[in-house]
Amino acid sequence: MRSALFIAAAVALAVFCGFEIYHQTGMVHATRKNGFGCLCHSFDPTPDVNVWVSGPDSLRAGDEAIYRISLARTGLIGAGFNVAAYRGSLGVEDSAGTHLESESSTDSLELTHTLPRMANGRDTISWLFRYKAPAAPGSIDTIYSVANAVNNDTLPDGDFWNYGDAFRVRVLSPTSVTEQNVVDGFHLMQNYPNPFNPTTTIKFTVPAGQHTPSLLKVYDVSGKEVATLVNSLMEPGEHQVRFNAEGLASGVYLYRLESRGYTQTRKILLLR
Repeated sequence: MRSALFIAAAVALAVFCGFEIYHQTGMVHATRKNGFGCLCHSFDPTPDVNVWVSGPDSLRAGDEAIYRISLARTGLIGAGFNVAAYRGSLGVEDSAGTHLESESSTDSLELTHTLPRMANGRDTISWLFRYKAPAAPGSIDTIYSVANAVNNDTLPDGDFWNYGDAFRVRVLSPTSVTEQNVVDGFHLMQNYPNPFNPTTTIKFTVPAGQHTPSLLKVYDVSGKEVATLVNSLMEPGEHQVRFNAEGLASGVYLYRLESRGYTQTRKILLLR
């Protein structure tokens, strides 16, 4: 009886994987938007698989920009991914490695890989894609991501996946003046370029009002502080600093902004 139940469960899982998670040339419906991860490879996410989306964190309604999804893991062999947007739409930028999949309409478009991409000795693999902001100024959209590190033997054993943090995009009015020096809140933006070697730019905003004490530091993944970029009173408006990682080893780092009770942390990747 138990054997029959096990076989039935295995068949059901295979059907689920074949039709709900896998497209014939990629993986879809696996992000936190509408799925439960890369269940056909393993049931649980793996913490040492680092997945993140980078790109502009604000766009005017209807505008489009290029974004990047990256996966990093020590000893990486190959990887695949899935990206979905809550309101906005996605488009192909890396035509050699990605394609769109839609169940019913352009509103449900998701992006996935065509074939696993090989690391070729690197610890990080990334893909470029296009994101178009929805026509809803004043809203915040979300880009969801998941990626899977594979050993390329076509079997699930030895494959490890993880979700990326939800990437928020502020949707601005088409008439917004981005150069305006007065902002309505704290905000830490994704660095650019990312990955980088050895320098990258980090932008952040301080809200209108009095000068605000701000602290911006960089940490390694163990939590050890490796650099202090800002430790001073900051004027209201947008600021940017240059981080030089000369002398640091390749890998994932974290940068954190702390100011007047506000704290936000983002990931960056130093790739030699």
